[in-house]
Amino acid sequence: MKEIAAQIGCTGFSRMKKAELSDLVLENLTDPETVKIFLTTINEEEFKRFKKLCRRPESKDIYLPSFDRIGYGKSHQQELPLYTVLTEEIQAFSLEDLDKAFYRNRRQMQKLYRYLSAFVQYYGIIDLVTAVTLLQKYEGMTITTDDLYVDASTLCMAQTPFWLDQNRIISDALEDEEMEEMWESQQGKPYAFLPREQLLRYADMMYAPHLPEAEPVCRFLQEYFRISAKEARKETDFLCQVMMTETEPGEVFDILHTDGYTFKEIENVQAFLALFTELFQQLPLWMNRGFSQAELPGVMAE
Repeated sequence: MKEIAAQIGCTGFSRMKKAELSDLVLENLTDPETVKIFLTTINEEEFKRFKKLCRRPESKDIYLPSFDRIGYGKSHQQELPLYTVLTEEIQAFSLEDLDKAFYRNRRQMQKLYRYLSAFVQYYGIIDLVTAVTLLQKYEGMTITTDDLYVDASTLCMAQTPFWLDQNRIISDALEDEEMEEMWESQQGKPYAFLPREQLLRYADMMYAPHLPEAEPVCRFLQEYFRISAKEARKETDFLCQVMMTETEPGEVFDILHTDGYTFKEIENVQAFLALFTELFQQLPLWMNRGFSQAELPGVMAE
């Protein structure tokens, strides 16, 4: 709620409780233009429900979860139809113009969402200047850091895998302390740049790079635990995703144990760790801004 309050220009909220924050956000979201911008961040199905609400203002059974999340949900607690809360905003809209704006802006915002999601999945943290450089490189976008900050803030009003401060876009997998440690470890290291198609695969939060070194790990899990190739691949992909955040290779055993896979013999532990260490050396790591441990020394030497 504090992030949302900051993104829409609220002040003086640092010590507020959740209920007070909700009231403040609600008060600052009564501008029709703000609502119109916010609508570009919701999914199409919810947008259609919003239009239905505009046509049937008396409806009490139309649920808009995105509006609930930013504070409009208090209307439900008061058993008021959402239209009662949004009357001024809705009356200011021409549905025809809103439709055009939604689909025109949405295409641009969806494209930006994919790139920002890919950036934080691949780098963990990326500064706005580099993000703008990459957007110009990949899409030829004419965009400034100020433009990107505004658009990214708008996206963050919806559910996203990233958040931002004044200068950086940050994975929501990182807590404040982890984020600062990660940022410190990244300083002085260059960014690894992938081809566009390869980078955008990382927009899928479940994506893991399929490296040749992953195959021996996958086969070992399949044979030792007598699981299907599909199950072994899923577990290997999950390990790769987690380890990209720069977890120590030895910690894979804690992850495996949590998932119900425990080695019984020390020789099997050693054999698996050797295979996974080979894989870990080739994984792109957040601390290395997308470079693997094996690549980084050569890159830094250049």
